[in-house]
Amino acid sequence: MEFLTPKEKRKKTTQLFVGYGLMATLIGLAALVLIFVAEGYGYDPNKGVNQSGLVFFNSNPGGANIYLNGPLQSSQTNTKFNLLGGTYNASVQKTNYIDWNKTINVVGGTVTYYDYIRLFPKNIPTSSIGTLETAPAWVSQSPNGQWLVMQPTNLKADLTILDITNPKNGPKTITMPQSIVLSESANFGTFSIVGWADDNNHLLLLQTLPSGKKEYLMIDKNNVSNSTNVSTAISLPETATLSLFNNKYNQYLVFDKTAGTLKLASPTAIQASTLLSNIVSFKSYGDNLILYVSTPSAEGISQVGVLSDQKDHYKLQAISADPSGHYLLDLTQYSGTWYYVVSSTAQNKVFIYNNPLSNISPNNTQPITPQLALQIANPTFSSFSTSARYISIQSGSNFVVFDAELDHVYRYSVSLTIPSSLEAKWMNPSHLSVVTGGIEHVFEFDGSNLVNLTKSNPSYRAYFNPANSYIYTIIDQPNAKFSIQEGKLVL
Repeated sequence: MEFLTPKEKRKKTTQLFVGYGLMATLIGLAALVLIFVAEGYGYDPNKGVNQSGLVFFNSNPGGANIYLNGPLQSSQTNTKFNLLGGTYNASVQKTNYIDWNKTINVVGGTVTYYDYIRLFPKNIPTSSIGTLETAPAWVSQSPNGQWLVMQPTNLKADLTILDITNPKNGPKTITMPQSIVLSESANFGTFSIVGWADDNNHLLLLQTLPSGKKEYLMIDKNNVSNSTNVSTAISLPETATLSLFNNKYNQYLVFDKTAGTLKLASPTAIQASTLLSNIVSFKSYGDNLILYVSTPSAEGISQVGVLSDQKDHYKLQAISADPSGHYLLDLTQYSGTWYYVVSSTAQNKVFIYNNPLSNISPNNTQPITPQLALQIANPTFSSFSTSARYISIQSGSNFVVFDAELDHVYRYSVSLTIPSSLEAKWMNPSHLSVVTGGIEHVFEFDGSNLVNLTKSNPSYRAYFNPANSYIYTIIDQPNAKFSIQEGKLVL
């Protein structure tokens, strides 16, 4: 048997400890690498160690190719990728469709969704689904997107109705009852749409006679004989205007601009009590919130307030009075948070509030600080997207859009000539649309991917069915007539 000397034993022991130490170090490094890999870290020759982020690409229609910084990726939409943090030139492409392109920024350790990618055909197949003898006096779409209602001419009290979820049935015509429609020397004057009820059946119309006399008519499109003249039924004062309350066909708000009062009304009478006094503008939401602007002071200052539950008053802030009486007032809820929009064109600034009533008591005396004060010259329109995630502020071709989910603001100008009187409407939760220059245009919330869709008479907007698979426009015909054109957006 061979015995080790004490010196050799010490050497052997040292070697074992060194070996164990190296092994433990390697195991530790391997574990560390696994942890970093699990956390999305990787190595890029140009960027060094970098953390990756998860990116989703969803498109409509699906099955589109994805290119990142040039190369074609292995999977099509709808899909996801783990991408190292950084900037990428992304392109989503499908045969016979216009490419979708965007520079995207991937932040390591985060999840980003590009789930709003809309691909439009390069050539949209169109067909006529109805001929109109004259240009419609107006066209309106129901809140659920199913119905188009138009008045073919102001010379008759007729309405044309089209179900765009089943357009093969073609348009039908109904005639408003003579018992509710007034005329002066056989002249009906003009009709205009005030609003739709949330049942997608009733719509409130304003008839303005040649003398200037106004009548409000509640039209039941499914059973037109049940339509009523609300002005007559409730003895509406000549100085008052009527709007729907809580979007119900049998609940109304009566605003007397001369008196500066706001009252509730049923289908048969105006309530005696006054909701608000000394106001010049308002916007209601549901049955419990009214955002309003007070009568200006001698110094040209108005107060913006909120009436809650028809009894509690809250002061938001003071704003410069608008000489024309045009104010931007809107409010809605997104993901459990209330957002209020307030502005006057004289302000050149739009205020956005986030849950303004959450931490104050009624009859507060101190103004509430807005979340944002967005600078924009001559703000003319404000609107929430169909999902309420985005708030669009528009002044002609200039836009400021707030993303409530990412708490981000986009500022841009689109390369279109949009008159200050023309509002871009939300086509869906992420796309705006506008008709200008005889063409329907669509672009994303941040101004990117501007697409020219199809011809449209500039006097009317374009309309989309609920699935956004078809577009409907009013177009001129060579024989001086007009047609309702249907365009197929999914090939």
